[in-house]
Amino acid sequence: MDRLDPATALTSNARPWVFAGGAEDLEVSVGDVSRSSDTLVFHFDATDMSTLDDLFEIYGKAFRFPAYFGKNWPAFDECLTDLRDMPSPKYLVVIEHAEVILVRDFDELVTFLKVCSEIGRYWSTRVGLGERWGGGEVAFNTLLSFSSLSGPVFDVASSGGNVLVF
Repeated sequence: MDRLDPATALTSNARPWVFAGGAEDLEVSVGDVSRSSDTLVFHFDATDMSTLDDLFEIYGKAFRFPAYFGKNWPAFDECLTDLRDMPSPKYLVVIEHAEVILVRDFDELVTFLKVCSEIGRYWSTRVGLGERWGGGEVAFNTLLSFSSLSGPVFDVASSGGNVLVF
């Protein structure tokens, strides 16, 4: 069986839309994707996302959520599925030091992973969006980049059916 190429998977609009792996193993692939002219890449540091409010704040600034963003999961989903002000045929969110994401709101981790997967699914089925979107389905993927492939966050991410571990 052929090994899955991370750079290809991270820019694909096919399921899965959430990935996890070791930072050292994925550094080259993320670099390749970052240099691609057709992929909008966001780099987040999970050390700044220990609470749900922190996570919403970081995403809100990067994706330019409106001032009325409600800081809840439905509003988060709504904002990430309406990116008309930053169209791209491919989006990649890279979350470094993922082993500490939501450590102070750990019960929200499963919901976060599920919502990320749902957002990826949503974008993968958008067609006919026009030239600014690449004209077809859009890739929206999330990569959890771990310093160490162990610990409670990695255990949750790798045990759910929504995350592919490289």
